Amino acid sequence: MIEVRQLSFSYGTKRILDIDALEIPTGKIVLIRGPSGSGKTTLLMLLRGILQPSSGAIHVLGHDLTAMNDRQRRTLRLKEIGSIFQQPALLPYLTVKENLCINQFLGDKSFPDPTDHTLVDELGVKPLLKRYPSELSGGEIQRVSLIRPFIHRPKLIIADEPTNHLDSDHRAYFVNLLKDYQNEYNTSLIVSHDESLIPHCDLVLNFKEISP
Repeated sequence: MIEVRQLSFSYGTKRILDIDALEIPTGKIVLIRGPSGSGKTTLLMLLRGILQPSSGAIHVLGHDLTAMNDRQRRTLRLKEIGSIFQQPALLPYLTVKENLCINQFLGDKSFPDPTDHTLVDELGVKPLLKRYPSELSGGEIQRVSLIRPFIHRPKLIIADEPTNHLDSDHRAYFVNLLKDYQNEYNTSLIVSHDESLIPHCDLVLNFKEISP
């Protein structure tokens, strides 16, 4: 599913990451833990193909990200990778429904209409579909952001602090959602920061051990 070799990344002259080897198998829920500023978010952005490494190789879903151009990496993210960002990324000029359909705007015309998706009902988002992000609470924005990556059934979901702004009931729902999705689609799911998720993860990676 994911294989990293001799990976390094720097911002200018500041080295952020050094990872000799990292493998994440298919069908696992993985937690990457480590202190703030240790490079966890940078690693997740590299695995999405948003950033390119200073050196090394990254293979995701059978693709060598370092050998792909920007358009190819964008297409991979659009079709095969679901993302939940540390800061919910809703476009302010689109309604909730349009935000859920963002893959259509980005070129995937096969993307399903989210209106009838069970998650829209179960997370209480259906009454919000015609609203704009500025009209939502922090928790409502997070719930919309949680739904979006699941709708098109990606092969990999990468979530950066996905339980921010969620109350205890919605946090428990999200954990069950991850496990159900993993079981149904044998998909790898990577999350970071929220250590309350540790009992529900198949693998816990200590960032200090993989990136000294």
